[in-house]
Amino acid sequence: MKHLLRRSHVAVLLAAGWLAGCGSSQNASTSNGTTASTGSATPSVRFLSMDYDPVSSALQKKIVEEFNAQNKDGGKVEIDIIPWNDGHQKLQTLISGNQAPDLAIVGTRWMAEYNKAGLLADLGDADKNGVKTSEFVPGVLKAGRIDNKLVGLPAAASVRGLYYNAAMLKKAGVTPPKTWAELQTAATKIQATHPGVAGFGVQGKEVETDLYFYYFLWGAGGDILGADGKSALTSPAATEALDFELGLVKKKLTQPQPTGYNREELQDLFKAKKVAMIITGPWFAGMLKKDAPGLDFGVTFIPGKSAAVVPAVADEVVMFNSSGNKELAWKFLSYWYRDANRLAWAKASGMIPEKSTTARNPELTGDKHRAFFIAALPKGRYVPTHPNWEQMANAVSDSVQQALLGQMDSNTALQTASTKIDELAQ
Repeated sequence: MKHLLRRSHVAVLLAAGWLAGCGSSQNASTSNGTTASTGSATPSVRFLSMDYDPVSSALQKKIVEEFNAQNKDGGKVEIDIIPWNDGHQKLQTLISGNQAPDLAIVGTRWMAEYNKAGLLADLGDADKNGVKTSEFVPGVLKAGRIDNKLVGLPAAASVRGLYYNAAMLKKAGVTPPKTWAELQTAATKIQATHPGVAGFGVQGKEVETDLYFYYFLWGAGGDILGADGKSALTSPAATEALDFELGLVKKKLTQPQPTGYNREELQDLFKAKKVAMIITGPWFAGMLKKDAPGLDFGVTFIPGKSAAVVPAVADEVVMFNSSGNKELAWKFLSYWYRDANRLAWAKASGMIPEKSTTARNPELTGDKHRAFFIAALPKGRYVPTHPNWEQMANAVSDSVQQALLGQMDSNTALQTASTKIDELAQ
């Protein structure tokens, strides 16, 4: 997600009037990489989706196939599923070539830039089009709102929590930590009783390196952007947060060289019992039960300086203004959000149901780990929506990485990130 659709590029696209003629009569790239013409008499909707894992991708295709089979009006949905890391660049290429899809799953990191360019349709009429917003978990729709306009519907929701190796904590004589002080104490005692095990895992590589820092930032009472839309990362709380994260590394309470580990690699360390505590999402519980069935684990809220932190992340379904088949697109979204389909999605992906009606299903609430995340979702805190958020997040990640490598102290790192954020906030 490092590829950026810069303001100047968006302006050129708009000035060129590319929006006219971007409907589904254009050619579409299919999931097998070939090109399929959609300029036939049968209306079609092109849906660009993202690959979460093989099981979830297979389910997405199945839902599309079932919709097409039962849709007696003859309209078809064509789905193209691509890797997340290619998503931003793929959309940029499609938009630049007058090939914008009708629907797409996007990260909230990208959504505001598309909205500012006037590319996203207003989804405020969701209820009139068969998607009942009252059925969604309270608060989960806020990630899809920009300037009081609903431009995204939650496609995948998650809350981040602290996973811990229960057996290791028990042997070390500690309980799951609720504060920074308890986290540091627990990590120290675990390492004393388990030589070769890292007490706590820190991510310092690739996407979400910035988010790992926000866990500490929010835990210190800080924020990313201020009320004026500019950086709030030069605050005492931000310095305290980064100092705490760096302190864990300097005290050797984490795995060596955190900049060598992304989220998936940290999860692998936990499964291998090489790290006792990490922060990740609800899908990991299912992975542990499958890949490490003998591992005794628990999950709790992320410790803050004095209170718990509840970060939430949502991916969004957006509709492009250029779609020539909005009626069919809405018809598909109504089908996509049926409880049976969302239950199947939650079970396949490990994500948290974004609909209250689905979240109450006994198949989900009967799992104590999933139930924890379901209960936490309404309390979730999201990163800001800003047209240049992708670039801002990258600036924070770069500075945090430099600090983790020892190439910058916390003040210099935060000032560097703040300068870049303020330039982007203009």
